[in-house]
Parts: sequence; structure tokens; C-alpha cells
Amino acid sequence: LAESLRDGVALLRAMDKLEPGIVDWRRVNLSPRNKYKRIENGNYVVELGRAMEFTLVGIGGTDIVDGYAKLVHALLWQLMRYHTLKLISSLAFDGFDAEEDDIIAWANDKASSGGGG
Repeated sequence: LAESLRDGVALLRAMDKLEPGIVDWRRVNLSPRNKYKRIENGNYVVELGRAMEFTLVGIGGTDIVDGYAKLVHALLWQLMRYHTLKLISSLAFDGFDAEEDDIIAWANDKASSGGGG
């Protein structure tokens, strides 16, 4: 998986899907022909991840380009978590940006009351 994400384009597309308009496509090298252009994309992925308030410690564009699976998987996990929190917020909290603690409290409340809607 980390190998197929090395140019950063798919990650940027995923980020733009989760947060429409966050990617400035003028900054993206859609067909990077060399490592430096891929690193630019990778650095932009990290920049946007921080803008989305991801915890990105010890990761840079070169890690994405080099396909370091552990770091790329950590980034993917945060993308999935972001999407899940956003989806649950829109369904259960009427679009209010719920934090993880809010969702846990809501789920515990539903479970203790028999799960009724």
C-alpha cells in the first residue's frame, strides 16, 4: 500500500475528498517525473495533514516517497479516523463537530438505554 502512495497524489485526492477545497491543485505535481517533485507532493501532504490537525511526528515528504510503511499507515489511519469522526458527527450530532469523547459518551448513553434512536 505504501508503495502505491509514493507520489502523494492519491493521498492528496483523499484529503480533498474528506475536506473539499483543502488542496490547492496548482501546487500539486499530478504526474511527478522525478523524486524531487514527488517529495514536494509528500511535503504538501504533511502540511495539509497538520492543517487538518493530524498528529504527524517524525514524518516528512521523503518518508512518503521512500514508502516507509509504518509512517504512511499512521497517516492513513488518521485520514480514516478523520473521516469516521466527520461522518458520525454529521449523522448523530446534526453536523456539529463532535470530538471523540462526545461520540464515546453518546455511544455509552445509547448502549445503556437499550440503543433506542
